[in-house]
Amino acid sequence: MCGRFTNAVTWRELVELYRIHEDDQAALNLKPRYNVAPSQDIPICRLGEAGREIAQVR
Repeated sequence: MCGRFTNAVTWRELVELYRIHEDDQAALNLKPRYNVAPSQDIPICRLGEAGREIAQVR
């Protein structure tokens, strides 16, 4: 089974969608990716100590 997916969300869209405080994090340079493989780093939204945050994970 293939685990590939697409990511067409910009940094601004992530901030607005998940109500992330930009002051707490540096803006990620997100570009559309239409063939993301399971072994590549991707941005996720997770609950951190200060609230929602974006993290790059694999």
